[in-house]
Amino acid sequence: RKHREGCRFRPCSMESELDTTDFSVSLNLQHLVQNKNNLQGRSATEKSSLTLTLYNSQTFTKEQAIEEVLKNRLPVVSSVKVPVSPSEPTKVSFLKIPVGINAIIVAECTIVGNGGKTKNCYTGTSDIFEVQRGRNSVEINLEEITNVGEVQFYPQIREVDYGTNVTLSCDTIGAQILYRFDGADEWTEVDASSVTITIKNDVTISARAKVGGMESEEVSADYIVNY
Repeated sequence: RKHREGCRFRPCSMESELDTTDFSVSLNLQHLVQNKNNLQGRSATEKSSLTLTLYNSQTFTKEQAIEEVLKNRLPVVSSVKVPVSPSEPTKVSFLKIPVGINAIIVAECTIVGNGGKTKNCYTGTSDIFEVQRGRNSVEINLEEITNVGEVQFYPQIREVDYGTNVTLSCDTIGAQILYRFDGADEWTEVDASSVTITIKNDVTISARAKVGGMESEEVSADYIVNY
């Protein structure tokens, strides 16, 4: 009876409160914003940005996790976008991140230059790390994106059943997919490096990918539906 009364006034739960932590990641990007080929003027500096996305990498290796990111199949824990600082390390703060999860951070940096006319895009990933309470040591090396990979179609077989899902993906981190049907003038833009389309009739799908001011070559695939 005492136990029941205790539960009555203090609700019992089978689930413990989730243990979370806050921590920050800083990247030295001053050399990018101060490069005369990249940036001219304060107004352009304010348009440059850094996005860090923290994913729950589960039990994947780094290579597997990156592949899952490209296919939009890895759970996003937090994504933060901040302006790039021209004079000091750019700091990104993550809040209420579950302690103990395995995580990977993907960085996407866009440097706007020449009065806003040009964009230099950089990307990088951290190693897999276990989120600890308090300070988490994370290192990310950025590399400039010099070309955008072509969009890949899966399945590659062109005769499909009604309702088959076709996946369009690009292996360039930070890429956005654009696609259209049967040569239409209007393109559909997806803010992701992968998109799934359900095939219900014969169709030609054209697609390209873009990052910043760069785009891949347009590719097309013809699908015939077996009813």
